[in-house]
Amino acid sequence: MYNVLIKNHFLILILIIGALLRLVLLPFALPSLSQDELVTGYDSWCLSLNFHDHHGVFLPFMPEAFGDWTSPLINYISLPVLKIMGLSEYATRLPVSILGIASIYLFYVFILHCLGNKQTALIASFLFATAPFAISLSRWAIPPSTVPFALLLFLNSFFWALKKPSNMRFVIAGISAVVVVYSYPTMKLFFPPILLLLFVIYFNDIKWKWLPGGLLFIAFVSPLYYLALRYPEIYNVRFRSIALSASNEPLMQGFITRYIGYFTPYFYFGRGDEFMLHHVPGFGSIHEFLAFFSYAGLAAVIANGFKRLNFMDHKLSIFLLLVFLMAPIPASLTIHKYTLLRNIHTVLLMLVFAVIGIHFMLLNMAKLKVQKLLLYTVIIIISISTLNFSYYYFRQYKYDAQVDYHYGVKEVFAYLKDNEEKFTKVEINTSLDDDKGINEPYIYYLFYNKIVPGSYNTNTMTAHLGKYYFTTVNSDSLKDVSPVFVFPFGKDGLSYKIYGNTDGVYVVTK
Repeated sequence: MYNVLIKNHFLILILIIGALLRLVLLPFALPSLSQDELVTGYDSWCLSLNFHDHHGVFLPFMPEAFGDWTSPLINYISLPVLKIMGLSEYATRLPVSILGIASIYLFYVFILHCLGNKQTALIASFLFATAPFAISLSRWAIPPSTVPFALLLFLNSFFWALKKPSNMRFVIAGISAVVVVYSYPTMKLFFPPILLLLFVIYFNDIKWKWLPGGLLFIAFVSPLYYLALRYPEIYNVRFRSIALSASNEPLMQGFITRYIGYFTPYFYFGRGDEFMLHHVPGFGSIHEFLAFFSYAGLAAVIANGFKRLNFMDHKLSIFLLLVFLMAPIPASLTIHKYTLLRNIHTVLLMLVFAVIGIHFMLLNMAKLKVQKLLLYTVIIIISISTLNFSYYYFRQYKYDAQVDYHYGVKEVFAYLKDNEEKFTKVEINTSLDDDKGINEPYIYYLFYNKIVPGSYNTNTMTAHLGKYYFTTVNSDSLKDVSPVFVFPFGKDGLSYKIYGNTDGVYVVTK
C-alpha cells in the first residue's frame, strides 16, 4: 500500500488551508450580504435576545422569511455566535464558515470508513478543503450551506453506530438525522428515503438496535411534516412557486431532461448553475481536473457493487450507487434545469467518487514511483486550480456579482441613517416590474439599524417601519429632479438614487 504523506502533519496543514480559504476576508469577499443572509442573521440575533424570530414567532420549527418558510438549523446554530458577538456581517457568516471547516474533518472520517486508508482520507480532506462549491458555500450564510456538514455528521454517526451497534449509539445517529432534515427544505424530501435505504441494506447488522434512535427521529421531525402536510398553502408555498408543474413544460419530459442533466459533467465541472449568486462563473463546483477520476470512481463502485471488484464493502457500494440514482429527484421536480443549492448532496457524492477513483488507481499501480507521480500530480494541479479560483473569487467576483447581491442597498440605508434629521418620511420603491425597486427593503432597515425585536409592528413591517414606507414609486415623476445621493453598482451604469424635496420626503429608487 502506498505511504507517501505524513498523516498528522498533513491533516493539520489541510485544516489550516481550509480555514484560511473560509475565513480570510469573510465579510468583504462578497459584494454584500444577500437578502437571505440578512434574514438569517437578523432572525438568529432576535432568537438570541428573546427566543422569537423577527415575525414574533416563539422558537419556530420553520421560520418565515419573505412570504415563504425555510429550515431553522442555520438559525439555531448561529444563535450562540450572534448572542456573543452581536449582530454584524462577520457574525452572520462565521457559523457556516466554522461548519465548513468542521466538514473537512468529517469528510476525512467518512472516506476513512469507506476505504480504510488514511492516505486516501488525507487526499479526500484536501480535495474537500479546496473544492470551489465547499469554499463558496462556507462563506455564504444560507440554509443550503449547512447541508454538507449535516449529511457528513449523520453518515459518520451512523457508520460509527454500525461498528458496535447499541441503543445509545443509534440515539446519537437519530439526533444527527434530525439535524439533516432541519438543514434545508430539499432534505425533507431526499433524506427519508436515504434512511429507509440504510435500514434495508444494514438491517441484519443492526437488528432492532436502531429503534430508540428511530423513534426519537420520528418524534422530532413529525412537527415539520405535520405543518407541511396540514398547511401546504403556507409551508409549501416556496415549492409550489418553483415546482415543475407550475411551468408550461410537459411534466414527464421536463423531469427526465433535468434528471439526466444532473449526471453530466456540465453540472459538476462546468457552469453548474444558472445563477451567479449560487455559482462562481468560470469554475466548476468541483475542479475540472477531477472529472475523469469521478466517473472512474463511479465505474469502480458499480463494479464493486456487482462483486466484479473487491476494494470496498459491497453493501456500501450499493448504498452509494442507489443514493446517486435517487439524489437528483428533488431538484428535477423544480423549474430550473441546473440548481446547485438543491443538489449539494449530489455534488458531495461526486467528490466521493473522485476520491474513490484516485484510490482505486493508486491501488493498481505496482510501482511506488508511479503512485507518487500520480499523487503529486493531483496535489499540484488542484493547488494551481485552487489558486486560480481564489484569485478570481477574492479579487473580481465581488465586482461581477454586485447586481445579484444587491450591492449598494446597505449604503443607501447608511446614508439615510446619517441624515435622519433632514427628512420626516422616506418612500422606498419596491416595484420590480421595471427593475427600479428594491426587493424586501424592510430587512435591510432592521438588520443595519439593529432594530430591537418587539419594538415594531410585525403585521405592518413589510410596508411601514417608523419614518420608512416601502411602496411603489412612480419613477417618471423624478426625471426632472436631481438626486441628493447616488451609489453606482454593476457594469451597466446602474445606481441607487435618493431624491429629497422641501416637504422633508425622501424617495429611494434605482
